[in-house]
Amino acid sequence: MQIKNAKYLTYHLKEKLISKKYNLSNKRIFLHIPKTAGNSFITCIYNSFLQKEIYPNYFEKTILNKGNYLANNNLFENYEKRLIEKTWLLGHFDINFARSIWPNAKIYTFLRDPVERIISNIYHLKTKNENFKEIDIHDILTQFGPQMAFQQSRLLGFDIKKRNWNTVKKNIENLHFLGITEQYQRSLNLLNAMESWKGIESIQSNVGNYSKEEADHSILTRIRSMNIFDNQLYQFAKESFESRCSQYKV
Repeated sequence: MQIKNAKYLTYHLKEKLISKKYNLSNKRIFLHIPKTAGNSFITCIYNSFLQKEIYPNYFEKTILNKGNYLANNNLFENYEKRLIEKTWLLGHFDINFARSIWPNAKIYTFLRDPVERIISNIYHLKTKNENFKEIDIHDILTQFGPQMAFQQSRLLGFDIKKRNWNTVKKNIENLHFLGITEQYQRSLNLLNAMESWKGIESIQSNVGNYSKEEADHSILTRIRSMNIFDNQLYQFAKESFESRCSQYKV
């Protein structure tokens, strides 16, 4: 455990000793799409809300779940009991699963340039996982590219068989908060204008030092060709983001 995060465990233990009534009607879900600055945003959540209100809070995610989210099927089991005192739910799940848990919750998410996101994902594997360090990037794309491709679209409700773009666009428009990773600070400014959280800071976690500017042209071509759906989604999301910033004068 990093010392800088020990405060969250202290908060958790203190809150266990305090009797408090919760506003359970104000449910919020963070749809954490991998490699979109999600861990940085979770730091804002941890700094702004009681640990007891968040699932998983720092203690549950780091200690009980060994740094991971529960698998969706495990989360869904007895979720009403697990989430009885929670007002926040965080996880790598899709929007339909999120709504099956809390149908009327406010949903927050970040989206990222699709090429940048996949490059970040690949280099994360190569730097954090011993099994990938010596594997060529082209080989990683061949084996795992289909899983990485249009992940943002899928998590926002896209069905490749139905090509249900109107549904996905509506899902984006109905998001309570939409941030753009490439405009992370501006996204926090937007959130602050909307809700004035007390713990919003430009603290970034799990950040990699790599971008598409450093990638081989052939790699970029492969990623773009497999990521057409996310490219369309991202362009629409940026327009929605700009509209929201204009509304709040950010």
